[in-house]
Amino acid sequence: MTSTPTILCPLEFEARALAPLQREGLATVLCTGPGPRRVATAVANAGSDAPLVLAGLATALTDECAAGDVVWANRVCGIEATPTLHVPASSNPTARGVAMCAVRDVLPDRPCRLAVARATNAQVADLECQTFAAAASDRKGPWGIVRGISDDINAQLPPVETWVDAHGRTRPMQVARWLAIHPGSIGRVIRLGRDATTAMMAVRRVVVQMQATGP
Repeated sequence: MTSTPTILCPLEFEARALAPLQREGLATVLCTGPGPRRVATAVANAGSDAPLVLAGLATALTDECAAGDVVWANRVCGIEATPTLHVPASSNPTARGVAMCAVRDVLPDRPCRLAVARATNAQVADLECQTFAAAASDRKGPWGIVRGISDDINAQLPPVETWVDAHGRTRPMQVARWLAIHPGSIGRVIRLGRDATTAMMAVRRVVVQMQATGP
């Protein structure tokens, strides 16, 4: 990318991981809040010409993607019978291109992920990619989607959707209450946090390389 991109992150955790890019003058980083509607609003407010990147975490739908990997979307679809959107090609050699599916809810376990993979032939899922791609396609500027894998296909997720508010901020009391009831899951939550941090560091490296080489 030849001009400074605007990076949209649904979660505050994601935006915080990419904040060094803003401090270094390499990007403008915004936390949109989770979900398609908030991301669509952020795209509408971003202007029509600046490079735009949706960046953050995603879940693996197949064994091809491991926790900590970073991918870019080359095809975006939804769980319903909606048109497939093809994403402009990335010249970045360090992130693998995958088909990405937008789902309505967090996929908590392997059976849920396999069902989506079979229905869509996607390798990765998130909540916002389809809405972002549709909105970004109507703009003049270049755009892309970069996701780090926070949970692989075998991960058993706690109710993470209840652990963030509408602004994408972590709700520590919700996390603490759940862990008090499920103390045996503390190790699983720590591992999830570690994998998410590793994935976001990889996302940051790829965005820097995209800035240097083009979308």
